[in-house]
Amino acid sequence: MTETSDTSRDLAGLVVPSAGSVVESDDPWQPYRLLDAEGEVVVPVAEYLQDLQAIGRPATTQRSYALALLRWFRFLWTVGVPWEQATRVEARDFSRWLQVVDKPKGGGSAGQGRVNPVTGKSGPGRQYAPRTRAHSETVLRSFYAFHLELGTGPLVNPFPLFRRRDGERLDITGARWGLDGAEAVLELRALNDNGDFDEYWTFHLAREHECLYPTPDRQRYQLTA
Repeated sequence: MTETSDTSRDLAGLVVPSAGSVVESDDPWQPYRLLDAEGEVVVPVAEYLQDLQAIGRPATTQRSYALALLRWFRFLWTVGVPWEQATRVEARDFSRWLQVVDKPKGGGSAGQGRVNPVTGKSGPGRQYAPRTRAHSETVLRSFYAFHLELGTGPLVNPFPLFRRRDGERLDITGARWGLDGAEAVLELRALNDNGDFDEYWTFHLAREHECLYPTPDRQRYQLTA
């Protein structure tokens, strides 16, 4: 596929089904897996998540990255482009689509647009926040950089540069950001913007509890006041 293919793709009429999923497993070597529409593991993503684990990324980060990759793979499945043949045309169209499309309705969408009675701030909107889109681009650039090194992806990274899209600066006065810290901040901001922070925090506490007090049955628990 060339860089100029599908330049007239009709994004206005594009409907991306919610095919595939990210599932949690009991395997500590693969805590999260991205499955396709047939329930099969998406191997290139599995290899990438294993590399994230090797460099010390926690399971929560692997889950966040897998969800970002799921959005990308759903888009590619819909337009009929294999992941290893994706070009900057697909990257461009995906970025445009992500700015306009409504988020899938789920557990974090109930409070979309509502005002928080405590903070007085509006809840997350129907569309993906700029920070979420920036995080998505970071994940995809890293994913393709990993496969470029292995020689298993396209010859050119479809997402060659990390670009902030929301006009905010991470290098605020008094702060010194490394790559790990910047990625962590983007992940937390994306969770908050999408209304998923409470669910994430419950998940985080549960994982911390399992690490401190492991049990054979790994029963769920509730924190009490």
